[in-house]
Amino acid sequence: MHTCSRPCNNDIDRAAYQEDVREAIAFIEGRDEKIQEALLQKMQDLAAQTRFEDAEVLHRRLDKIRRAASGIQRYVFCRLGFQSHRGARLGFRRQM
Repeated sequence: MHTCSRPCNNDIDRAAYQEDVREAIAFIEGRDEKIQEALLQKMQDLAAQTRFEDAEVLHRRLDKIRRAASGIQRYVFCRLGFQSHRGARLGFRRQM
């Protein structure tokens, strides 16, 4: 996802890096909605404080998480034989 916080370069402190690791684990476990909600709230708080550059960093991170989650969802639906069309019902495809 190209979102490494580069702890080996000291670009992030230990506590922030541990938070990144917790978020990565949550994402892998399928709890990405909670991550997205938290990032959105932080982004809105930063914008309210007129810290727009910091809010933009979170906006880009949120966008990457959404795209990754969407890609995973499409992959899983494809592998399980589901069809997914915008607004269409999901159902099994017949394998012939």
